[in-house]
Amino acid sequence: MFSEVSAPQEGSCSLLLCRPGSEDQEPSVFDRVKPAYSPCSERFKLGERSFNRQYAHIYATRLMQMSPLLTEGAQQKWGKCRVDT
Repeated sequence: MFSEVSAPQEGSCSLLLCRPGSEDQEPSVFDRVKPAYSPCSERFKLGERSFNRQYAHIYATRLMQMSPLLTEGAQQKWGKCRVDT
């Protein structure tokens, strides 16, 4: 019943039972199909991003708030000393 499908005769082969690229079969080449939609996501893509200054505003605010407290604490511990910069 299935003998002609499972065992091809010599010199002939069915489409499914041939080795890929055999001489008696043409190679399958499929053309790419254009998508059925037009991609509209370009406007949502992010450009070049830099994280160099990611938390700069937090550090600047902390420095401004802590500077008088730290200066006062340093003066209490070491007295008024001159710092050359």
